[in-house]
Amino acid sequence: MRTMKKGTKWLAATVLAGSALGAGAVAGAQTTHNAPTKTVSSTTQSEAIQKLHDIYKSSAKGAFPKDAKSFTLGTATKAIVHKAWGTPEKTSNGYDLYPANMGHPGYAISYDAKGYIKEVRYLGRNVEADQDINGITTATLVKELGKPEKILTIPKTKEKDYVYQTGKYELRFIVGTNGKVDHVNLTYGNTAVSEQSDAVKKLHAIYGSAYKGTFPNDAQQFKVGVTAKSTVYKAWGAPYKAENGYDVYPANMGHPGYAFSYDTKGHIKEIRYLGRNIEADKDINGVTSKDLMKELGKPKQVIMLKETKETKYVYTNGKYEIDFIVGKDGKVDHVNLKNAQ
Repeated sequence: MRTMKKGTKWLAATVLAGSALGAGAVAGAQTTHNAPTKTVSSTTQSEAIQKLHDIYKSSAKGAFPKDAKSFTLGTATKAIVHKAWGTPEKTSNGYDLYPANMGHPGYAISYDAKGYIKEVRYLGRNVEADQDINGITTATLVKELGKPEKILTIPKTKEKDYVYQTGKYELRFIVGTNGKVDHVNLTYGNTAVSEQSDAVKKLHAIYGSAYKGTFPNDAQQFKVGVTAKSTVYKAWGAPYKAENGYDVYPANMGHPGYAFSYDTKGHIKEIRYLGRNIEADKDINGVTSKDLMKELGKPKQVIMLKETKETKYVYTNGKYEIDFIVGKDGKVDHVNLKNAQ
């Protein structure tokens, strides 16, 4: 987890204005505007240019590189960010702020109504800033990336907004009155909408909720190791059937199916998410083993289930284990949630 402390770059992060330009922009404090002119070494400049290209390349995937590479627009959730970095030092104007610290760059992240990342702002570093994006001038920007789609002026701050299109995403370089990039905003293009599949969104919703020992939506009231069998029965009634130690509540009318097992004290031992019986490919059943690896990374274990020839992909989130059971068709059949061993 990143340790967040206030740094110089925090001054830029806290002034969040000029959001009338569609995707919005941070009105950053220009801490170097009145500083004496310094000669920038070729090494420093090359590092800044490399950072520029790294950001541009990574933006086509909907994320910033390195520290924030797993925080993809429209896919990663607030729960995933908070698990990785903890709670933000401050929330201002709809953005969770993580200031630069100990050589790590700062970020500001906003979310949509469903808790998915809507925008990520890269705020640069608070030490050796000229070796990062803050060392990039407008001349270098155009030389390295070409002419932007448009150049806007932010009325409140007089900063310039250099807008580049990277696939379905927009990369917006906010240039201060000193002629250097202050920060970078990554958003969806004005005409673009999230094309991330519903299935992958469901995957991240399940993974994020698993940190609390629950599944999202219908079953979020039921927690592994805490909720009693009587509570489940009170909420959902008696199960459709009991089979192999599990109470089964099948999918119905677009609602996903679940199966519950209980320990000797009558508390939930395991919850199984069975997916939906209509438009199943828009739910977890549309997630492939390749999607699992791409979105959640390498699992803790991959186990072949001899009896069924299915494959179990084992992930952990906090103190809980999430098992994605993948069928012979290469797609997730169901998901098991239980306490980690």
